[in-house]
Amino acid sequence: MRFVRDSSVRRWAVTSSCNFSYVSFNALRACARQELSNLRQRDLSVVDYTSNIKDICDSLASIEVNIEESEMVQVCLRGLAPKFGAFQTVVCTWENTPSFFDLQSMLLVEENHAGASTSTHTDNRMLYTEGDRPRGRGGRG
Repeated sequence: MRFVRDSSVRRWAVTSSCNFSYVSFNALRACARQELSNLRQRDLSVVDYTSNIKDICDSLASIEVNIEESEMVQVCLRGLAPKFGAFQTVVCTWENTPSFFDLQSMLLVEENHAGASTSTHTDNRMLYTEGDRPRGRGGRG
């Protein structure tokens, strides 16, 4: 059985959910793949979420486990927060899978757009003052 003696890989194993001091490559691979498949965006920004995916994939690559870019895209889409539900549905229907970089760029635009539309909605409500609202049936009375 081959054990992980590389300090950078061991350090990753200890800081991730894989808390082992000496772990076999097979155990580390299984744990890292599990961590990748369980990753969810929750309240993370798009940048933080996609960086986490990339970091795990880079760690896997350091122990000779290569993750295809299409799998990275699927992991990312599967773990998106509910606010990206419509975006997720649209991308999943595309014939060609976007690159991970393209997906990250599109998610950033979507995140910024969602933030802008929320603030615009709030601003529009604030445009109405008490004097602007119609009163009763006849308007101004």
